[in-house]
Amino acid sequence: MTAVLLYDPKGARYQRNLLGLTVQDRLERSLLRDGAGSVQHISAHSFVNGPVLLVPSTLVGTSQSLKALVHGRGCAKFEIGGAPVLRLDSMHSIPTNALNDLESWIQDGPFPVATVDGELINITNKATAKEATTFLLRSLRKAEDGLISRSLNRPMSLFTTRILAQTPITPNQWTVFTAILGVIGCLVMAQGGFWALTLGAFLIHMSSVFDGCDGELARLKFQYSKVGEWLDTICDDIVNSSLMLGLGLGIAATTGQEFYATMGITAVILNLSHAVVVYYYLYTQTGTGYALDFKWWFESETNNAKGLSENSGLLSTLMMMVRRDFFVFAFFVLCALNVPQIALWLGFIGALGMFTLSTVQTLIIPVRRRSRNRRHILNDAE
Repeated sequence: MTAVLLYDPKGARYQRNLLGLTVQDRLERSLLRDGAGSVQHISAHSFVNGPVLLVPSTLVGTSQSLKALVHGRGCAKFEIGGAPVLRLDSMHSIPTNALNDLESWIQDGPFPVATVDGELINITNKATAKEATTFLLRSLRKAEDGLISRSLNRPMSLFTTRILAQTPITPNQWTVFTAILGVIGCLVMAQGGFWALTLGAFLIHMSSVFDGCDGELARLKFQYSKVGEWLDTICDDIVNSSLMLGLGLGIAATTGQEFYATMGITAVILNLSHAVVVYYYLYTQTGTGYALDFKWWFESETNNAKGLSENSGLLSTLMMMVRRDFFVFAFFVLCALNVPQIALWLGFIGALGMFTLSTVQTLIIPVRRRSRNRRHILNDAE
């Protein structure tokens, strides 16, 4: 694996804070994430075996660009904002006297010049720091974002994450906060009446908006974990179920018809039953707690929940409509239009549909697994 040695270019200010981490700390964590064997600050006593990458300590880059540098082969020089990066097959190529001014030695050396895909910025002043901040936040967007998340929620969550990154708040703490906000919204809805239903639905929508911040914060400050994935997924399901309960109780309190409360309670049971199937699949099949890693039996290997935003067709449209960002916003709009009954019916139908699919999933998957194992046995016998 390639070892990375960091050097300080002229006028380096690598202790500058960039979204909660110093530039050098962010660079070190990014390089290790993207496959570097080791990362250390170069000194007269530095020595590593094998390929080495000399990188200015003021560099910030996307995962794509850093992976290209780390996993590349052969000697090559990359000019990045005046501070060069050099890839060598061995540290033996570096003369001892060059350690005092690596930047000049790299720039003046007869090394083949190459380019790298992706964004790389050398932080030298406020302007470049601002540019790096912008592209780091932009990199937090996800290709699988739903319609509402992409156009409405994500811009608001990124603005919030930019502020949160400067605080000691952790992603898991923020996950719990957004869940509490959502449950409060459900309690407000349960009081009944137009304003309670609308305000409660708005609070739940804002909970959905802020829910994106925990993942953004985790990726931005390298605080992601399996526990965080599961906490986020479970809290989302708690709020989703509370939404149906609060909606049913609120409409029942408004109209005096207990039928709506029964609908809400039934939807909660259906939602939780579906969640159990999802949790089991994630735990046994993917090893993650990320809900979008769940894959239905009728989806291809590339057309799961993560890829639906890039595909078209009736199935994709229906699956996008049951995405949390979409239905939470739709429920808020319906409550604001004073037709919460439509929201409850849609939620109930959606819960029933997901429960039905989950039930089929529990029957299909074991049969497919046994069939696949049988084919493997027959192939081995041949």
